[in-house]
Amino acid sequence: MEPTEGTVNLTGSGYTGSGHGDTITTPDLLQVLHEKDRLLSTLLERLTVAGAAQPQSAPTSHVIPDLSQNISAFDGSEDAPSAREWIENIRRTSILQGRPAAYTLETTKGRLVGAARDWYRSRSSQITSWEEFEVRLRRTFVSQTRLAERWRRMQERVQQRNESTTTYFHSKVRICHEVNLDFNDT
Repeated sequence: MEPTEGTVNLTGSGYTGSGHGDTITTPDLLQVLHEKDRLLSTLLERLTVAGAAQPQSAPTSHVIPDLSQNISAFDGSEDAPSAREWIENIRRTSILQGRPAAYTLETTKGRLVGAARDWYRSRSSQITSWEEFEVRLRRTFVSQTRLAERWRRMQERVQQRNESTTTYFHSKVRICHEVNLDFNDT
């Protein structure tokens, strides 16, 4: 059984029952240990809060497949829906891979062939960003192709055998409006 009252020798010889030498009483020792425990708890709490505020994450690396090889070549002769789908495919691939706009532009330039490549080469000094490229490409190949298709449809639209003149007239006027022709031009 341990003594409940006595002294401890601070020189390292342990508990002494006598009051000789550098000694401390058990209540004093308990008070010192309690204070030490409180200080350690406070320090641990500070370290935990500081560690939570600045998490240290291990460096990670990801291998991302080059999906740009899935992008078909574009020659500019496609119809408007195909041209629109081609540019949207590039946009989706770029977003999926988290590619910067400059990388997207360079990848896209490499997929141009034929008339589309000639179109770009004649404007390359004016096109300095992916955004500018996309706007100009849409304006040239999506809008113009659609306009050309509407013009062709307007020219091919003839009155059918059992179609009333009124029905034909309004259909033809609607198509003319789509290609920005006024009544006098038709």
